[in-house]
Amino acid sequence: MKKEELADIEKELGVLLPEAYKRYMEGSSNKGILYQSKKQIIEANLQCRIAASDGKPLDPVFFVLGVDSELREYMIDLDVPGELIMRMGNENYPNFRSTAFGLGFDSWIESSLDKNLV
Repeated sequence: MKKEELADIEKELGVLLPEAYKRYMEGSSNKGILYQSKKQIIEANLQCRIAASDGKPLDPVFFVLGVDSELREYMIDLDVPGELIMRMGNENYPNFRSTAFGLGFDSWIESSLDKNLV
């Protein structure tokens, strides 16, 4: 993905994307569960602001990264310093809106690659 596309995403969604995410999107061809196109990223985030996979609207402080095979969104809480990575629940997990994976996009993506999630 090009820098200009990432800037367009930030402008369209009104967010500042973490530098680690931008570096990864610019330099890696292995996107896996991550949304891969500007259009896909913008549409997914706007849709989740209406209703995420749990049927509730997602606050714009969350940036949706992608979706797994169980249709659970992966997202970054942009209000938490250090890039808190989370996964949305779904109808199979009615008592949990999301699960936190910890801080840092770099460490999350590396761990995800090790587990073949991406």
